[in-house]
Amino acid sequence: MDRLKLLSALKAAQQVAGRRTLDHAPQAGVAKAKVEQGTLKLTAMGGGVTVVERLEVWDVKENWSGVIALAKWLNLLSRLEEDDVRLEVSNEKIRLRCGAAKAEFALSDVPYPEMQEPPGERIPVERNLLQTLLQGAPAFWPKEGGNGDQYVSGEGVVLGLREGQWMVENVTRDGSLCYRGVRTSDAGMDGQAYLTASSARSLLALLKNMAEPTVFLSFLPTHLAVFGESRWMLLEHSAGKPLPLEGLLHAQAECVFRVFATHLEQAAWRLLAVLEDGPSHRPMLEWRQGTRMDELRISGVDDAGEYEEVLEIQLEKGTLAQASYHARRLQMALSHMNGEIRVESWAGQVNAPILRIQGDGLTYVLAPILRR
Repeated sequence: MDRLKLLSALKAAQQVAGRRTLDHAPQAGVAKAKVEQGTLKLTAMGGGVTVVERLEVWDVKENWSGVIALAKWLNLLSRLEEDDVRLEVSNEKIRLRCGAAKAEFALSDVPYPEMQEPPGERIPVERNLLQTLLQGAPAFWPKEGGNGDQYVSGEGVVLGLREGQWMVENVTRDGSLCYRGVRTSDAGMDGQAYLTASSARSLLALLKNMAEPTVFLSFLPTHLAVFGESRWMLLEHSAGKPLPLEGLLHAQAECVFRVFATHLEQAAWRLLAVLEDGPSHRPMLEWRQGTRMDELRISGVDDAGEYEEVLEIQLEKGTLAQASYHARRLQMALSHMNGEIRVESWAGQVNAPILRIQGDGLTYVLAPILRR
């Protein structure tokens, strides 16, 4: 970055803290900010000048979370090769501008996670990518309630698309974007995968091409699940290795694999009746691979251990492998809960039910395989 506008940011941080303005600040350089023994340390380096300013905790206690957010944004901005980056801070808001792109958020609404110390070198980021990431105000996705608990965060990076708005917090030391899946409440699974800068851009473009108002990413030990409101996909990966995204844009996003929706929609309602209207417990799933058709068996078990009802659903040949993945997740959720199972509409569409399983702190929404 040729001209990082640190002066206004440092002045604003001091205004928040009620301190005098900084007389000698570099016009270009790298900013670092961290908390040391109850003191916020802001360091600006550039033009042969290093300025270290320490703000005591009591000086900024009313807006401490906002100053911490400012510190983390300084870490991010110092590593982006952009010519025109401005960061403005007031007692209520932080405004970030990069060319024509801008983001604005309230100090009280920025619960950023802790992140690693930034490296000394700057990381090149394409302007159009950064502008895409900064189109909307950054915000965490809600952590509770149905499909809202799917989010991505982790060590130094948060990326997502919420109601058409992108968000990003940081990039990793080696110039790649690192996404770490947080343990979600659905089936207790987590995992991590690393994306190269090229793969990350492909993924961003892929998600935009899905034309979904809301997209959720869920990292699992062997797959990256991408959920839209009407389309979804599952990308296989090995932990610690790049996701196989190059060339993926040439395929139709909704055809990564198809889902056998009609039968399972009917099965969800019947399973609901079995579990709620009768003495059934411990629902079980079983998959059978036939010569021409695959078969799904969903059975409710009564208190005596006898099957009360068995649902047999025929599936198109070749869908068993994908279906069994969801069966394992659903089975895991069912085996760890003592709660309720109900069918709800998805995104307000009555004809597109989802199967929601909730209990013992777990929430599992079986939405994709109920979609057409």
